Amino acid sequence: MAAAAASNNNNTYEAFDLDTEESHLYFFALFHVARSALVTSGAESNQIAWMVHRHRSVARKMKMWLVFIAVGVCTGIVAFALATAVEMLTGFKFWLHSIIVKPTTEHPLDADFVAAYFAHLATCILYAGIAATLTAFVSPIAAGSGIPEVKSYLNGCAIPRVLDLITGAVKMVGLALSVSAGLAIGKEGPLVHTGAVLANVIGSLKFRSFKHQAQLSNFVSGGAAAGVAAAFGAPLGGVLFSLEEASTRFSLEGLWYNFACAMMSALTLTLCFALRSGHVFDINNIGGSGLISFGLSNQSMVFTIWEIPIFAIIGALGGVLGAVFNSINVRLAKWRRLHVSGPRRRVVEVIAIAALTSTIGYWAPSVYSRASHCQSVPKHAHVDVSYFRRYTCPQGEFNDVATLIFSPMEQSLKVLLHAEISLSTSALVLVTIVTYVEAVITFGIGIPAGLFVPLIFLGASGGRIIGEFLRASLGGSVTSFNPGSYALIGAASMLGGVTRMTVSLSVIIAETTGNITWVLPIMIVLLVSKWVGDAFNESIYEAHVVDVKNIPFLGPHAPSHFAFIDARTVMHKLEHGIDVAHLHGETVGSILQLLRRSSHNGFPVLADCGGGEFCVEGHVTRDALTRLLHAMLASQRAVEADTPTQQRSLLKTTRSLTRRRFEKRKRTTTPSSSIPPEEEEFYRSLLPPEDGNATDGGNNHHHRANDVEECGGDPRGEEEDTLMSLIDGVEAEDILLEMAEGKLSAHDVKLDRLDARRTVRIDQIFHSCPIIAREHWPMTRVYTCFRLFGLRQLTVCDCRGRLRGVITRHEITNAQSMIMHA
Repeated sequence: MAAAAASNNNNTYEAFDLDTEESHLYFFALFHVARSALVTSGAESNQIAWMVHRHRSVARKMKMWLVFIAVGVCTGIVAFALATAVEMLTGFKFWLHSIIVKPTTEHPLDADFVAAYFAHLATCILYAGIAATLTAFVSPIAAGSGIPEVKSYLNGCAIPRVLDLITGAVKMVGLALSVSAGLAIGKEGPLVHTGAVLANVIGSLKFRSFKHQAQLSNFVSGGAAAGVAAAFGAPLGGVLFSLEEASTRFSLEGLWYNFACAMMSALTLTLCFALRSGHVFDINNIGGSGLISFGLSNQSMVFTIWEIPIFAIIGALGGVLGAVFNSINVRLAKWRRLHVSGPRRRVVEVIAIAALTSTIGYWAPSVYSRASHCQSVPKHAHVDVSYFRRYTCPQGEFNDVATLIFSPMEQSLKVLLHAEISLSTSALVLVTIVTYVEAVITFGIGIPAGLFVPLIFLGASGGRIIGEFLRASLGGSVTSFNPGSYALIGAASMLGGVTRMTVSLSVIIAETTGNITWVLPIMIVLLVSKWVGDAFNESIYEAHVVDVKNIPFLGPHAPSHFAFIDARTVMHKLEHGIDVAHLHGETVGSILQLLRRSSHNGFPVLADCGGGEFCVEGHVTRDALTRLLHAMLASQRAVEADTPTQQRSLLKTTRSLTRRRFEKRKRTTTPSSSIPPEEEEFYRSLLPPEDGNATDGGNNHHHRANDVEECGGDPRGEEEDTLMSLIDGVEAEDILLEMAEGKLSAHDVKLDRLDARRTVRIDQIFHSCPIIAREHWPMTRVYTCFRLFGLRQLTVCDCRGRLRGVITRHEITNAQSMIMHA
């Protein structure tokens, strides 16, 4: 039953194809630019064509660089706006508390302190309630960190609306409110998602050459790197994060682009902070800035050889605690999908958790007596005095529990990492337990929420406990001992135990701390925590992708049992004449029936190989067939128009309407299906004469279409309503689209404008050299092909080239889940 449920859920997600469709149309598009330069004949014309082609290739690369730079700049600006909004909202919350509580208040049950609690509670509930309402009713996909969705997109899964602009807007507004509400969440994961949204939006603006899905994936990868760079002020860490955690396929050229994108994101955020502080022209005051800072750049942190085994033990503890964290959180997330599925329930859950978190944070410091937890504020600490919370302590003193649990986590983290600030072990234990429970239950609720900051804070508090214990045990025998260093090691351990990242986290922590001497201990801790955590379960992000959301995600390695299964066992079997297209003899009616009958994105193309048998010649996509039918409709209307001016105007208007209708209907993460003019011309060249007999080259119709394009005057003076009045059968486009989407059958509608018996040529629009698997291939090789080439589906044939079936990523993930459950 569980396997069947997973199968059904997997089928709700579509995949996209990153492989290049190397058809005649593809090569036509490649040489279309160079062809425009052939204005003369001879060697001189070839030189001109080569110069123009090279110039436009350079121009295209410059556009690529500009897109990545623009993504980095926009991500930095958005991160700065987020930080400013959080500061304002959080500042208002604590300002409201400060004006209610009197300076002379010394007991938590005083009237003004209780009144301040209700004001604090109402503010937190208001912030969290608005964030949950926006997320639940405007963009539910904006909930969570967004890293699992970005990973899935870059893995080849098209999740609806995951990279829409409205999703990014809800993500940022909801995140600012949620963080200000004091929930156990961070800003880093949602910034990765927002950077990916900005990359997708900017990359899709007016750049027709960047519409291919592989190129959009490169933009999204750069956006993820920019998000990490802005979150931590770590551009190199952002690039490595995109390489290690986010991207499935990575190229050297993509590495360069991501480097520029992350650099511009961190630089923009740094300049924005410098402008706000008025130090933009002061070189000494401009440094790397992120939304989270450990504040350790001015401290000397050293370690000795005898501490390395202790670091390894801390890493093992982080791996165990991380595995337990992942297991509990995934089980809780599955329970939520069953019992907290409606938007109203999700809003109520968020409000309840916000009320619980604010109540615990407000009253937890009162558990301990004033005498044991009131200390003097240090005068020479590397931490802002405003980070210390007085609570009910006398003026000039601070409550260590309130400082850690009542303050924002970014501020409390700096207190944990500084050794000169004295913290009691009992306060650290209480804060560690409370934060662990809050982080487990909060990650996954219906608001935008990151996980990095809670994990860093949780690990830092646990590491500080070990550091304080060692300092008490050693006494004064080791003068250079720094318990704040163990807080840093604990933070790395907890991050590694939950996320299982190694290389990128090492660089991120090194860039954030500004201290390169601790890279080696951090690497040891991260590697040990990953080893220990992997022995129990997978990382939190992969668990949410596969186990919670049931996305057909292909991990870095094929399951071991796939080596004993061949492609024949997993493939979806196809019979001759069903779900296939033939290289010759296809008609409009047969194509419409094929699109209506099958839900596949593409179809094997068969050709007669003699002896009454048909062999696989290639592959044609649903999108290519649908475009061909639209081009046929546009061409036929133009031919039937009365005057040359009407013909030219009709072609342009039909092209525009086709583009608008495709973009309106296909609101997914895949690229737009608009038909560029050069492609439309190519498609019309494939249409046979009106008598329905296909010619060898279709040249007669091609010349007639060119004549239509070249004759007549300039239509720019025509009014749009006049052009619309010329199209008397525009509803036929709706019919074709609904047929392509499986909503109508070819038998349900009569098309006056198209003859279902007319033959069409698909020999120049099909992918003539796709990757084809043999039926005896082991599934490990099939799995590798899907990941390496970014395939959407794979045709399977026998040793003689005869069709046997197809394999999609749904078949792969379903086979994996069925075998695991068996």
